[in-house]
Amino acid sequence: PANAVSERHIHHPEWPGSISSNNILSLLEDERGDLWIGTWGGGLNRLHPEAEQPGGAIFTHFRHDPQDPATPGSDVIQAIYQAPVTSGAGAGLWIGTDRGLDYFDRDRGRFHHFTHDPGDPASLSDNTIQSNGILIDRRRQLWVGTWNGLNRLDLSTAGDFASGSQAKFIRYLHDPANPNSLSDNRVIALFEDPDSTRQILWVGTHGGGLNRLLLIDGTSGEVKITHYSENDGLPDDVIYGILGDETGNLWLSSNYGISKFNRATRTFSNYDERDGLAMTRFFWGAAHRSRINGEIFFGGREGFVGFDPRDLGGERYIPPIYLTDFQIFNESMPVKQPGSPLTRAIGSSEEIVLTHNQNVFSFEFAVLDYAIPEKNQYTYRMEGFDNGWIFSGRRNFATYTNLNPGSYVFRVKGSNNDGIWSAHAAEVSLHILPPFWKTWWFLLLTGTVLVGAVVMIVTAYVRQLLAVERLRTRLAADLHDDIGSSLTEIAILSEVIAYQLREERRELKKNIQRISRTARELVDRMSDIVWLVNPKRDSLYDLILRLKDNYAEMLTGTDISFRSENLKSLEKVSLSMEHRQHLYLIFKEGINNAITHSGGSEILLNARVQGRRLEMELRDNGRGFESETRREGNGLSNMQARARKIGGELLIETRPGGGTVLRFSGNMR
Repeated sequence: PANAVSERHIHHPEWPGSISSNNILSLLEDERGDLWIGTWGGGLNRLHPEAEQPGGAIFTHFRHDPQDPATPGSDVIQAIYQAPVTSGAGAGLWIGTDRGLDYFDRDRGRFHHFTHDPGDPASLSDNTIQSNGILIDRRRQLWVGTWNGLNRLDLSTAGDFASGSQAKFIRYLHDPANPNSLSDNRVIALFEDPDSTRQILWVGTHGGGLNRLLLIDGTSGEVKITHYSENDGLPDDVIYGILGDETGNLWLSSNYGISKFNRATRTFSNYDERDGLAMTRFFWGAAHRSRINGEIFFGGREGFVGFDPRDLGGERYIPPIYLTDFQIFNESMPVKQPGSPLTRAIGSSEEIVLTHNQNVFSFEFAVLDYAIPEKNQYTYRMEGFDNGWIFSGRRNFATYTNLNPGSYVFRVKGSNNDGIWSAHAAEVSLHILPPFWKTWWFLLLTGTVLVGAVVMIVTAYVRQLLAVERLRTRLAADLHDDIGSSLTEIAILSEVIAYQLREERRELKKNIQRISRTARELVDRMSDIVWLVNPKRDSLYDLILRLKDNYAEMLTGTDISFRSENLKSLEKVSLSMEHRQHLYLIFKEGINNAITHSGGSEILLNARVQGRRLEMELRDNGRGFESETRREGNGLSNMQARARKIGGELLIETRPGGGTVLRFSGNMR
């Protein structure tokens, strides 16, 4: 108005009634009409209108005195707060400084201090308190935001603050591992939600965006915290001021303009110089709503802006959103062209079918609102892959790589410059085909082949078990026949002895020797069979060692030497039970013949393996014989028959005076 009068108050060193400092940090007009001014370095000032003198206003100064605990805790006064009368929290002032929290009892003129104590978890979490960092809610809960967390004090149980040490604060801090914690510890703005049915506090942070804190249990301190950041539509994650309007919306100041938060839809509308703002960089503490007409004011380094929130309301255009392009490996896909999955334009497509190797693809989209198109924003999700909506800001495309075969639905929504989001999402179904080796028919075929292979392996194993069983049955039959015939012979000889007891004793001695020899042979045969069926003796090394051990005692005291070469190299050569049986009997017979008939002084038994080919050789330096001649009862034909049973060949090389060589060759199974 033309007749408006303004006054300017500055510090005059020579005038003690002037303001104590020109650096003003905070202001408060109390219910008595007194103006309280917080300064940087000058402490707290009070201006009482009725105390003005003709020579200038008289300010009362409250300065920090280290010797007087009843004075302010610091001369840097960053916040001044008085609880609403309806809160019942008393008429004192709460003062935020760079050295903690003060409560000023105006009637007694005393300051009570609350500071951070590293050893006391119930003390204030930090001493630095910003301009909008103090609030008392309608349930008499004192909230104090600091540069290191948020604090709550129940004033209904805290006493009269005669001693600040009585206060027990509950802290709320940022925990990276806990999503239900503050998004950032640097708390610079507080605002109580207008919903009186629940205890909700809005917390502005320096770098963590906006937090909605719902106090569930005041005693335990249990809360539920929801975060809002640039990913949710905020223009910036630094929130300097929070104010409410008469419709319940929140207005936020930041480094990039002003934002309106619709509490009902939980959406943001952002305003900057493109919307007519004279400035977009604001500052903490510079936020005020007029109690007269509801106008909102935010201040910054370049001045302040004021507006009526009702002027920014009214009917809004709800913008539609469309898919505008589909790309594979950064190449736009044409419609109904070879190699393209599109049968119609992407904006009208209901489904896209991709092969497994078309695994890098992108969607482009656009909001049809061109008032301020650079302020259009988007959020999207791939149902079946993304856990939630992804806010992309002004970026109007989404790229996916290496999605697993399966069915998905891509959805996208957009907002215009007013922060109005599209009523319906644009969407398209997506089906990614698996490679042939992951199809049901290939898996069924593979399963069938595997089952067939398992059946074949099991069948072969069963056949092997049956073969072993047949071999053991045959061995048992051999044992039965050998033992039976030997026992029969022993029985007959016993009867003959009984008869001959009446005859000459010389004949008796002869038959007794036959009984002894037959019994020893029976024991040897049983020992051979027990050794043969022992699986721990299935190597070629064990076979040759067994043959040598059998004749070691017999050759003791004779001039005949029996030796083998390179036995250790045969320890890893495994033989089947059938091979061991026949080879053992073949060479046992050969050694018997060499000892009994050759008249030689040396017997050499060696074996050699090449791949699966086995060669065994028994050589003596005896008298030999004509190869066409066969001694009756020497068992050579039986030895060759055994060799054939295991798929081998037995050759005999001999000549009179040249010794004898018995050579076996064949494959091992």
